[in-house]
Amino acid sequence: MKKITIILLVAASCLILSASAQSKNFERVDLHNGILKKTNFVPKADWPNTKQSGGTGFAEAAVLRGGNAGSSQLLLRSSQGFGAGQLITYEGRNRQYYTAVIARMNGKSIRLAAPLEVTISGPQKIRNFYADPDHPNEYGYKAIADSALRNLRNLNKGKHVLLGDSWFDHYPRHLSNRLAKRLPNATIINVGKGGNTTQDLLNRFDAAVTRKKPDTVWIMVGTNDYNQYVSKATYSRNMQQIIRRIKRLGARAIVFNASVGKPVTHTKAGKQHPKPLNTKEVLSRGYYRALESMLRY
Repeated sequence: MKKITIILLVAASCLILSASAQSKNFERVDLHNGILKKTNFVPKADWPNTKQSGGTGFAEAAVLRGGNAGSSQLLLRSSQGFGAGQLITYEGRNRQYYTAVIARMNGKSIRLAAPLEVTISGPQKIRNFYADPDHPNEYGYKAIADSALRNLRNLNKGKHVLLGDSWFDHYPRHLSNRLAKRLPNATIINVGKGGNTTQDLLNRFDAAVTRKKPDTVWIMVGTNDYNQYVSKATYSRNMQQIIRRIKRLGARAIVFNASVGKPVTHTKAGKQHPKPLNTKEVLSRGYYRALESMLRY
């Protein structure tokens, strides 16, 4: 019995470390691998759901069978809006949101890449994650906030400043709203700005952060860097400077690593590539590695 207990404790600690990790300078929330599960916007499955194609940004399906913790086979009432390789969200009985990836589909039956972490709350549903090629939808943002809070401690206090790009700023700011709901004793100040890169965060740091005298600073950036083909070296250098400036304030630094770069389907001239390029995905993976290496110091 003692052996079994030790194994379970080790397994649980590994799960926590995979979702968040920390160095003496900052705490990392694993957006890239942990929440997004290395999964970007899947054009074939996700595009019909977007507003650009006449959708609402949302797809939803009732789960008829298989919605219990540990299950990886789900039967849906309708598979419309879903497809293989797609990132999805679901709400657990604990009223927190989680993500999963559809590995395969056969009609209305889907096979997940990994088993459900918790039992889906009733009435059981799954939803898509991405609203458009560059942003999550409301439930995607809730899953990001909930995942971060499951793996960080002692946050329900003090002044929190959210410095980042449109993933913080995306109207109506679902991510910061979710943090405010889950952290009622903390003051949440969202200074996210759509289109920002790591250099932009540095440029406006004093006005956006320093003057507010925060206890905790959250950083969400990287999407616009890889969209503009900013090098891994430049991204890494800028992130190091941002973290150093947070620490000089005596504040706690919480950093999301980069999102997963979407496929490049068209040239700048608008011509469609015969096969989507993974240029941005490769670059975002480099950003991921750069931030991981910073955890060692």
